[in-house]
Amino acid sequence: RNMALRWETNIKNGVCSLEFDRKDISMNKLVATSLEGKFHVFDMRTQHPTKGFASVSEKAHKSTVWQVRHLPQNRELFLTAGGAGGLHLWK
Repeated sequence: RNMALRWETNIKNGVCSLEFDRKDISMNKLVATSLEGKFHVFDMRTQHPTKGFASVSEKAHKSTVWQVRHLPQNRELFLTAGGAGGLHLWK
């Protein structure tokens, strides 16, 4: 099978970390973190033909957000790790 691009977007600045909310189910939520201190959450369940996936962005840290990890027991919670040493828990 040939690989085919399904969707692309640009969140500006560099992407530091990507994670889907759960490994045991189909695509649900994708979180991307960036050099500018933001995270972007994409709803991968629905896709608009021209606008892509619904998303929300939040300024998480004053520095780069290097890592994102979901809590395995609750996919609604995730933690971001900033370059200044901050850990933020989000719901």
